[in-house]
Amino acid sequence: MDRILCATDTPEPHWTTPGMPKSLLTLLLASFTLSFVAVPQDDGRYLKDRDLAKLATALGNYVEAANTRSKLLEAEHDVQGEMDKLAKKLKKAPVPDILALPEDLGQALFLSRNYPKARGLKPGKILDAEYEGFDSIVRGKGALPYAVWAPSKYDAKKATYPLFLTIPAEGEEPKQHILEQWMEGAIRDGAIIAAPKMPDNIDDWTGVKGDTGLARIMVLMRAMLENYAIDPDRIYICGRGTAGVPAAIKIASLFPDRFAGVIGRAGDLGEGVSAQNFGNLPTWLSGAGARATAFKAEAKSLGWDDLVTIDPEGREAEFWTWANNNPRRTLPSTLTLYPHEPFPTRCYWIKSASGFSEGASIKATVDRELNQITLEGDKVTDVILYLNDQIIDLSRPVTVLANGQKHVDQIPRSFRTCLELIQLGTSDPKRVFVATMAYTLPAKPQ
Repeated sequence: MDRILCATDTPEPHWTTPGMPKSLLTLLLASFTLSFVAVPQDDGRYLKDRDLAKLATALGNYVEAANTRSKLLEAEHDVQGEMDKLAKKLKKAPVPDILALPEDLGQALFLSRNYPKARGLKPGKILDAEYEGFDSIVRGKGALPYAVWAPSKYDAKKATYPLFLTIPAEGEEPKQHILEQWMEGAIRDGAIIAAPKMPDNIDDWTGVKGDTGLARIMVLMRAMLENYAIDPDRIYICGRGTAGVPAAIKIASLFPDRFAGVIGRAGDLGEGVSAQNFGNLPTWLSGAGARATAFKAEAKSLGWDDLVTIDPEGREAEFWTWANNNPRRTLPSTLTLYPHEPFPTRCYWIKSASGFSEGASIKATVDRELNQITLEGDKVTDVILYLNDQIIDLSRPVTVLANGQKHVDQIPRSFRTCLELIQLGTSDPKRVFVATMAYTLPAKPQ
């Protein structure tokens, strides 16, 4: 069978889950066209926050039930009930189903966190803190120490905020790093800044197994998303110094769709780093060297030269302006994935579900007018698509060209798929997937 409906994925860091997964592997593996057009709100939504309040509560309860394995069926029933009630308020929408309205569904997911009631925050001060759940990811390592800054006028009821996940230079403590290296007033007034305590062994900063920089950054991201009103489309990973910059670049290469951009300060890239998976990930580098130049040249050869900015004298004011101009490319219409073992296997809305041969790649392109997705794979045989109505019109048959082989499928929106991908962390408030489909790509003609 060359294509199947599926709702499977490997768990990834999840922005709403209050509990922590039990292993590093679990953590890391953790707009439509119809015959008439209704007019949504300016942000693409058809429902107001007050309309979404009960669904938000039900979603929050579902996530908690899924984590605790307690009363899950009741929680699912409550979510379905609230979605059914909202259908009555969607008579002016093209499809009276919130699964067809990604912006509204995403806002309900965001509201499910109930950020205004988060405790322990100290806006206007650098807070030294620990995240207790880290010990369940890396056994025997205890809590994860970190420091975090929130603007003095932080207000989760009124705004969402950019997040800078910043890796200190070797020898810098997290609080010291934020105090001395993040002094720009505009950033302190407008963003959340968080820095982890990095592993004692520098070699572990770019590792992927055990107590690594990857584990610490992804756990810290989780902690921030649980407690602060973060805009998922404005999360930036930053590194400073000869150890911090290579770590930031390596982590971004493994999970490119998690970040809006990458910032390197006063340090060059590491050995062997490739620009392959940076096709939709802007990168800003200051105080770098020959490897940064080679990285930019490789990006140019791959067709995305404009995404790499090298600013030899760049300071905080410059990369703050750059960050404001570069929100996440959340659901790009064209993307390329070069899968590797163990990461990355997925980026944005595609996943390679086959083996990871040297030189494997998959390019995906959406044509909204034709309601068509084109997949061009090399040494990739199985691909899973994660879809919603921002990507493709699921009310119409979807044409998929898989290495030239044509499929025309009616891909249904699925309540259960929606919930599963929320729980796994594949979805976030700015991209809630409600359908999946798997395709097998025939070998390209020689």
